Amino acid sequence: MRVVRHVPRLRGPWPALQGRSAAAQAPGGARVNRGDRWLLVLPLALTALGVVMVYSSSAILGITRYHDPDYFLTRQLGRAALGVVVLLTCAKLRLSRLEAVAPWLLGVATGLLTVVVVVGHAANGAVRWLRLGFFSLQPTDLARVSAIVFLAWWLKRNPPAEHGLARGVLAPLALIGAVCGLILLQPTLSSAALLGLSAFTMLFLAGARLTHLAMPLGGGFVAAVVALVTHPYQMKRVQTFAGFLGHGVVDHQGSGWQLDQSLIAIGSGGWLGRGLGGGLQKYLFLPEAHTDFIFSILAEELGFLGATLLLVGIALYLWRGMRAAARAADPFPALLAGGLTLQVGLYALANLAVATGLAPTTGLPLPFVSYGGSALLANLAAAGILYRVSVGVEGREARAGLVFVGSTRGLESQAVPESGFRIRYLSTRSFPRRAWWRWPAAIAANAIGMFQALWIVGQERPDVVLGTGGYVSGPVCLAAVLLRRPLILQEQNSIPGLANRWFARFADEVHLSFTEARAYFARKDHLRVTGNPVRSHILGGDRGTALRAFDLAEGRPTVFVFGGSLGAHRINEAALETMRALKGRVEVQFILQTGRDDFEWARRTVEEEGLPAKVMPFLRQIHLAYAAADLVVCRSGAMTLAEIAACGTPAILVPYPYAAHNHQEVNAHNLVERGAAVLILDRELTGERLAREVAHLLADRQALRRLSAHARTFARLDAAERIVHSLERYEGGRRVAPAASGDVGEEG
Repeated sequence: MRVVRHVPRLRGPWPALQGRSAAAQAPGGARVNRGDRWLLVLPLALTALGVVMVYSSSAILGITRYHDPDYFLTRQLGRAALGVVVLLTCAKLRLSRLEAVAPWLLGVATGLLTVVVVVGHAANGAVRWLRLGFFSLQPTDLARVSAIVFLAWWLKRNPPAEHGLARGVLAPLALIGAVCGLILLQPTLSSAALLGLSAFTMLFLAGARLTHLAMPLGGGFVAAVVALVTHPYQMKRVQTFAGFLGHGVVDHQGSGWQLDQSLIAIGSGGWLGRGLGGGLQKYLFLPEAHTDFIFSILAEELGFLGATLLLVGIALYLWRGMRAAARAADPFPALLAGGLTLQVGLYALANLAVATGLAPTTGLPLPFVSYGGSALLANLAAAGILYRVSVGVEGREARAGLVFVGSTRGLESQAVPESGFRIRYLSTRSFPRRAWWRWPAAIAANAIGMFQALWIVGQERPDVVLGTGGYVSGPVCLAAVLLRRPLILQEQNSIPGLANRWFARFADEVHLSFTEARAYFARKDHLRVTGNPVRSHILGGDRGTALRAFDLAEGRPTVFVFGGSLGAHRINEAALETMRALKGRVEVQFILQTGRDDFEWARRTVEEEGLPAKVMPFLRQIHLAYAAADLVVCRSGAMTLAEIAACGTPAILVPYPYAAHNHQEVNAHNLVERGAAVLILDRELTGERLAREVAHLLADRQALRRLSAHARTFARLDAAERIVHSLERYEGGRRVAPAASGDVGEEG
């Protein structure tokens, strides 16, 4: 079973899931996947259509220039035949071999680009071709495919989320930038720009942070502008396009002639076209009718219907390619298929935009359809590789396990990998309640995070998705709904968050920690009150061992103070004031978890004033602190309360005042009303007040025992087991076992 789970800044994963993973990994009957045949059929069909349209659009030019109407047809037929061989060869190529030669491929392509700049053949103002006897090679096409293969190879070994800005982002971009620079020397600005855009998109799919991509993206934009203004003919094309876009004005006799004739061809096609071979613009009115503007001739002769069928064919190919990428089990084929598919899509989009006047005129062919050998061979090779990515052995053992989804900003980016689990990252961020001016950036980040979530859920193909609320959970839950994967929600708080409340209507099950949370859900039949899962080792701490681990005195009352994983400055201040107030009056020692921001200040204060405390920024083994503590001072987050209740530790709760819907205060009242904790509101928190409560409780051992006993009644020690039991009912994206009797809608 595979579970995709959102991570809301957790202190660690569930041991119950970790313990069950061995059973989930048992072989489940592997089956051979014969691959996606659409990735063979569609490129061949588009290539066949291209051969027909090349003949129709080039016969007049062949007669005029070479006295042979079949001149371009015979050459394109030979290239198409060679392309079919390349397609079938790449379809049988082992991806491991392709991965092994990835750096060498880029090296060969870079060498050829260097040679073409020096001794290449010039045409239409650019030096792009190498003459190889009867065949002219355009190294740019080899380079763009090789660059995608190399990037997939690099990013598998150096994930941006793990290797940071230098090695994860800047190093591969520098190498691809060198390739783009050689392409610019030809000059071919459009090809360089599309290769750069493909590289940035692959980095994004690989988990690079937007802030890391922003600087090199700006640098690439500046380089493109410089290349544009230093080449007058390209600048003229932009000016012509700007005049048409802004005022609908076309220079009919000058640089706008080509666009004018293209629009005439498209507009005169009507619904069904003039008929194959019946177009007029190919009679030397439309330059490059068989290459860059072949779509215009197709629209003229086959009409709106023919143009629509072509677009549907391309769109279907792109969908199947991204589907193969999303389903790949390894980063190399996933990124490889995503990059190759994206590249075909970008070339098609650019060509169609030029033909319809939505972009300045460039020299980009329409994939599979336009006349040309290098581009056709490169695209058919890419199609063969895509088919190979879709082929493999899909066994249940290959998909077993637990995959976390989180943010690089949270502690989960360290805690989850250290626990031995895989984690995927989203670029999402929360909406600051006070800093509203940051909302546009948050909206953009969450929109991008939605696409990342679709990519992750599509690629992982989980048996079930478990959402636990929060700004990362929303996109993952939406992806699960859109991709029709079973969705289970786990709500930690007494007042459910917006994400869980909204997605509850689509969820198969919703697990609650507080009975009071039921009131916030319109649908009741799938609610279960199971409590918050607590790691089993939380309960196994020995007091003597714990005190020795912290180098604290045995037989002395111990107070554990913390404000959550990130710390809380208000609690840290009050704790230090409490230590000063009790020093010399009450025999007590403290464990203070400050968070990273306050650590140096608190440590220095304790050392300089000789306060009885062990200070640390973060506790990896929090179970030892619970075992050592006679009393806990903390916030009232749901997971913290579950741990306190499980350990039966007396607590003074200081709810975070800015929590959504003030849910921490509501959480705290649930314990206080049962006599399981003492409450101090954040606005009432002072060192004097906290010192008074601590001194009173430590002096009244009977009160501490009552708090401990009442806290234990609040605990649900089987919460993790019950949630895991629910997850195990799903396999292959559907429920395979019914709910246990009495589970659904249980009041607890």
